Amino acid sequence: MNPDEITLGRQLTATYEGCQLQPLGSASLLLGILRAGLRAGGFNEVSVHMHEFAPHGVTCVVILEESHLVAHSWPEHSVLLIDLFACSSTASPEAALEHVEEALGCIGVTIEDATRSISPPAKINRDTSALPS
Repeated sequence: MNPDEITLGRQLTATYEGCQLQPLGSASLLLGILRAGLRAGGFNEVSVHMHEFAPHGVTCVVILEESHLVAHSWPEHSVLLIDLFACSSTASPEAALEHVEEALGCIGVTIEDATRSISPPAKINRDTSALPS
């Protein structure tokens, strides 16, 4: 890692397999599980958008003070995919994802964890006074 690198956050993607079917087909049930997981991880919700697809499937987007969570379900395959980006060093994405796994009774989960960072150019203007507050 470059010592000048600036860490912006962590992005975790999770694939849950063999999950209970009912929450995967209901936006309100799935959102309840996601919200409980986010609370367990110390995240703070700003807003939510969700959509139920016909004949089945749900997408939930949760905007967080610490970034975002996006979840997509495929009930016909008993699968849930989550993308959780956390730019907070105090929130625990692992705790949030573990809660979701337990609540859905999944038989398997694969998690990929990536640190998102930048290597800024040497001559960039870092004056943030002109940015809106």
